[in-house]
Amino acid sequence: MTLLEIKNLKMDFGKGASALRAVDGLSLIIGTGENRLPRRRSGCGKSVTALSIARLVPRRRPTTLAGNSVETAATR
Repeated sequence: MTLLEIKNLKMDFGKGASALRAVDGLSLIIGTGENRLPRRRSGCGKSVTALSIARLVPRRRPTTLAGNSVETAATR
């Protein structure tokens, strides 16, 4: 059973030419009994990814969450 499926997650901070892409095209599937531990270097988008999945990205400045699909077992 799939618990979490993410397709093509993209997250930008800012608008237009000055936008900073924090997450670029992330896709993953996590099934029952699986776990994933993102281990990358600082600044690669781990926190923004987690906040995007939970829909908790701060809205203090312009942000764009685009081209994505986040589904959980509860939303199917």
